[in-house]
Amino acid sequence: MKKWTKGLLLGIFASTIVISGCSSISPVKNESKEILFNGGSVVSVGDYLFYGNGFAGGVDDFNTSSNSEYNLAKQYSYLSRVNKDGFVKSKFVNENKVEKLDDTVVGYSNAYMFVLGNYIYYATPNLHKTSQNKYIWKYVTFFRSDLSGGNKKEIYTTTAYDSAKAKIRAVSYNNSHYLIVYDGTNLVKITLGNTCSTKLISNKVTSVALPDEGENWNGYIYYTENRESDIGQKGNVVYKVKVEDDQISKICQENDLTITFTGRVENTLFYTFKNEMTSISETYILNSDNQLGNFATSGKRFYSLEIFDVDAIASENELYKGYVFSTNVSDKTQVMYYNIYQASKGYNYSPKIFITGEEGYLDCVVSYGTLFYYSTSEGIMQKNVTSKDYSNSAKTIVSDMTINTGSFGYDFSYVDGEISRLNNIYFYAQRVYDEEAEDYDEKEATDENYYLYAVNSNGLSEPALFGKVL
Repeated sequence: MKKWTKGLLLGIFASTIVISGCSSISPVKNESKEILFNGGSVVSVGDYLFYGNGFAGGVDDFNTSSNSEYNLAKQYSYLSRVNKDGFVKSKFVNENKVEKLDDTVVGYSNAYMFVLGNYIYYATPNLHKTSQNKYIWKYVTFFRSDLSGGNKKEIYTTTAYDSAKAKIRAVSYNNSHYLIVYDGTNLVKITLGNTCSTKLISNKVTSVALPDEGENWNGYIYYTENRESDIGQKGNVVYKVKVEDDQISKICQENDLTITFTGRVENTLFYTFKNEMTSISETYILNSDNQLGNFATSGKRFYSLEIFDVDAIASENELYKGYVFSTNVSDKTQVMYYNIYQASKGYNYSPKIFITGEEGYLDCVVSYGTLFYYSTSEGIMQKNVTSKDYSNSAKTIVSDMTINTGSFGYDFSYVDGEISRLNNIYFYAQRVYDEEAEDYDEKEATDENYYLYAVNSNGLSEPALFGKVL
């Protein structure tokens, strides 16, 4: 789940200088010194948008893909760049100049990209062969290249990858920048700079609490490991590591209690607290700025069920500031809203149902201010936490398109160098065809690949095709 945070303000507003040269792809110079991040599937640098061009239909799951499927995906999913200044918008065709920077697969389910300095960093399926001369595509390789696609260099390749548990964050602390990679087992810190150094924090991690991109945080990463016991004692161990110097401290070791981190907002930790004697699991919350000790007694009960995808919302609105989070009820995903202000006024406050399971929620797109954008099987919707009736407050932003959920991006409009509003939402969808057009080809309209589209966040305009169709 991705959100806009105030800490991203300086990073996202970046001017660019285009330097003329003999190359067919003009160099772009980034004037910002901060990490630029726009959701992970795209990144905006001044007038330029960088992105994976598309998803090859049916081969975005690289847990099982073959070599031939990877080669097919390369035809659609390469790293692209387009100048948004003067971009001609159309839902049906893209006649703008889309520049291919690298033919490595970038548009896929584990996509992640950001810009720091004059380099773009991006994730791709692993390209290293095993001793049996086979690829393990589900592993992830991170590359960086300059903003024209040149000087490409591998930064790191995972040795495992569990997409259900994995987390990736590009974060800054005390003027240093890091890429934190948790692959479901290994927790790795990559220090970013002219040269990138890699440090394995632990290879036995079972859960981790990482800050979101752009958040204010205390410089500590919190994680858990299974307890080693010769007598079969259940429970686990909680650690913290200081990102600046890799100093690890044990916070607590629980007996017959298992802690699993499920979310983090700045320095507030969310975790599942499971009693191994009764098998009852509940969600607790703890401010890590306070003295940490036994998680069983230091935390506060937050919710009666396990939760996931925790995010802050309305962070600068005192009346509506709170959290949105997901939970599973009767095999359906339900989104809840927790209002911090209301909770502070009464002892019996409980989170409110924000999106019911029957509404078909699939994934968060972005939260901005008091607005929450999310995807369903039918399109992209918007809700406002200030609404009095959540059951009838959904506004349609995109409809009647087949969307590849889970991969989204966003950018902003500026006034005098300050963010004024959320501008565009980017998403991957199957191409829409104008059946009334003279050149409409029914056979061509069976294209099952997904291409990048953009839509204005107010939903008042038609989506525009950014991906280049073969």
